[in-house]
Amino acid sequence: MQAVSGSRLDVTETIGSVGSWPDALAFNPATGLLYATGYYSSTVVVINPRKGRVTAQIPVGSLPDAVAVDPGSDTVYAANSAPGSISVINGRTDKVTATIRVGNGPAGIAVDAGTKTGYVSDIQSDSVSVLALCGAR
Repeated sequence: MQAVSGSRLDVTETIGSVGSWPDALAFNPATGLLYATGYYSSTVVVINPRKGRVTAQIPVGSLPDAVAVDPGSDTVYAANSAPGSISVINGRTDKVTATIRVGNGPAGIAVDAGTKTGYVSDIQSDSVSVLALCGAR
């Protein structure tokens, strides 16, 4: 992973060891941490961009293709292409706390923190699943 200066548009830093085939990124503005999916290593990698280093590697389902963050609850959601699941990660402990079965090929995920709703795109069924996340209103 490389950091790029917004004003100069050049690489300012490279962060290594971010899993095999880093595929997707999500930033938690509340904690300042960055999450990257390691597609072939089946991990979500936690990165502290201020320190320029990996702080944790979290095992998740196979082939994680997307990641999203709910900054209010410090929860991270990873969409795993196989076997079609969402790994729910506690951002404070860096542990998977639940696995949600969804579709056959989840490829994208978005979280509405205000309504505690998750949206998962599925490339196998050409659909979007709507999830009521913990604490939904």
